[in-house]
Amino acid sequence: MRIVVKALAILLFVVGALIVFLAGKIENKYQLGNKETIKGSENFEEKDVDSLKVQKAVIRVKLYGLIFLAPGLVGILIMFD
Repeated sequence: MRIVVKALAILLFVVGALIVFLAGKIENKYQLGNKETIKGSENFEEKDVDSLKVQKAVIRVKLYGLIFLAPGLVGILIMFD
């Protein structure tokens, strides 16, 4: 049972780390920047707004990766004392 929990913790950590490291490529593939909104965008040029949308989408993907990475890291720290 302990081996299964160790493997699950490592798997969660690896998946989360991959999502964080590949966030830019994930954003490019699924064009997530097009779905973002920027408050006060009328004050900026179109090029700047597009850049902000992409940055916001990449940060959102990285946060989703952190949701997987954090429990995996905690599990690794507990299991491999």
